[in-house]
Amino acid sequence: MQTFDYISDPGHGWIKCNKSLLEELGIAGRISSYSYMLGDYAYLEEDCDASILCGALNDNGIEFQFVAT
Repeated sequence: MQTFDYISDPGHGWIKCNKSLLEELGIAGRISSYSYMLGDYAYLEEDCDASILCGALNDNGIEFQFVAT
């Protein structure tokens, strides 16, 4: 089970994940400029890029959950 932090402010939300996971899943090049990168982590915008991550995890049979921080 993969666990990802869900971070939000009053207007937006992001899913925090390791950038290396995006590479492993082959989706790094599909992440839009609505998300941002900081150090080893990607913060995927909830309305667009988080769904790309969820789809790739599902396609690879990886169970996941989000935890609000």
